[in-house]
Amino acid sequence: MTPYKENHRDNNSVLEKKCGKHSDNFPEENPWFPCTDEFFYKDKNNKTEGLNTYCKKCTKFNAEEWRKNNPEKFIINYTKSNKSQRGVKTQRIGSAKRRVSGKQLEWQRSNPEKTKIYQEKRKLKEHKISKKEWNNLKLYFENTCAYCGLPIEEHFIARLGITKNGDFHKEHVDDEGANDLSNCIPACKTCNCSKHTATLDEWYNENNKVYTLERYNKIHKWIDEDYKDFMIEKKVRKERREDDRRYTLS
Repeated sequence: MTPYKENHRDNNSVLEKKCGKHSDNFPEENPWFPCTDEFFYKDKNNKTEGLNTYCKKCTKFNAEEWRKNNPEKFIINYTKSNKSQRGVKTQRIGSAKRRVSGKQLEWQRSNPEKTKIYQEKRKLKEHKISKKEWNNLKLYFENTCAYCGLPIEEHFIARLGITKNGDFHKEHVDDEGANDLSNCIPACKTCNCSKHTATLDEWYNENNKVYTLERYNKIHKWIDEDYKDFMIEKKVRKERREDDRRYTLS
């Protein structure tokens, strides 16, 4: 008997496929499922019917078990995936599907503590710059995305089914860097999501279709030196506070 006949059967005119791991992972459950992508992930390397050997439930179960047993390897693989453009695109598509289906909100309600921790971490990543500094920064980049050059008047954001013109993101050039002007540039939503946690040179190079040497040099000129000229207002406010404090004490 061929492997195909061993793992496939006709059940009342419905083609079924046997999951190769279900009896081990879930011995009390029926290992036979309809042979469709509703129950099995697609696998382009499978030339028979184009589906994975294991059902979706077992695939997720095995992945979670491997993650628990190999935490260090998981971190390495996860980091590599997050930094690759393909990995970022896949993650963004998955996040969008979870938001639309309501699964993300459902998870947040079921995990309030983890959601709170995530929100606190996001607060630490917010840029601490004034409105005037932000407007001056956008003017420096001529009110365009520092990466792709998209004009701000063409930057549209879809929220709750409504698409409207929106402000740029305050992008961290160095994802782990400072939260001030020295590490901030205006970026459209697409570029901000695509870059994710990658470094500037990992993501913004000649392999990136939106890359130009002119914009690359301008970004470096800003974060290396020009940002200092736009932080003078903050220094003046600090000096005034110190003068007021000295005056009060005297």
